[in-house]
Amino acid sequence: MPEPAKEGTEQVIVTPDQLHDAAWQAVEAWQKEPDKEELKIAAKTAVDKAKTAYQQEVEGLKKQIPSKPKPVEKYEIKLPENSKLDAKHLESIVQYAKERGLSNEDAQAILDRDSKLRDSFEQTIKEAQLNELETISNDWAKQAKDDKEIGGESFNKNVEMSKRVIERYGTEEFKKALDDTGLGNHPELLRVFSRIGKAMSEDQLVIPGTHPSTKTKKRPEEILYGNTT
Repeated sequence: MPEPAKEGTEQVIVTPDQLHDAAWQAVEAWQKEPDKEELKIAAKTAVDKAKTAYQQEVEGLKKQIPSKPKPVEKYEIKLPENSKLDAKHLESIVQYAKERGLSNEDAQAILDRDSKLRDSFEQTIKEAQLNELETISNDWAKQAKDDKEIGGESFNKNVEMSKRVIERYGTEEFKKALDDTGLGNHPELLRVFSRIGKAMSEDQLVIPGTHPSTKTKKRPEEILYGNTT
């Protein structure tokens, strides 16, 4: 909300949208250096200020609504499509409107505003979580590339080997989970999948009495029953 100007200075008006942008910038700064406690505290403080400003703005809008409009016998308001609010919040708006004699349109306007505020903050948190997950996933990929067993010059080969194992045995749900969580870059998963891939390529049937250099293949009945001729 606007802060009073100090003597000899121009008044600086800070709107809820500006506080929201500042909160997002603070969250981004923290996600880049998640180990810094001061950035974490600054991000939380900025988000709290933005949330408080929006709540104050909502209360301000509620106070501007005429206190004695025409009484409404039955409120017919509904949650916006895909709203994250629940039916209990709708009931609280109806109760608030009844107590203050608000019109149906005013009650709906309050509900719409609350829904937008909820969506805005949920999106901010979701984006912060996705950024954090991307940072972790990139760190896993770097660890895998530097790993003595699966990294270095053999990294691309091991990644390809892992992909073949996942493609052959993984369900679509499993593949989606790896993509959504970034676990596909985890060095230990790459290690396991690449080992499985190597074992699959090396696990060959050796027929007794044959030489590795021979190109003659035995018929299935010869392998099972021996030479019948």
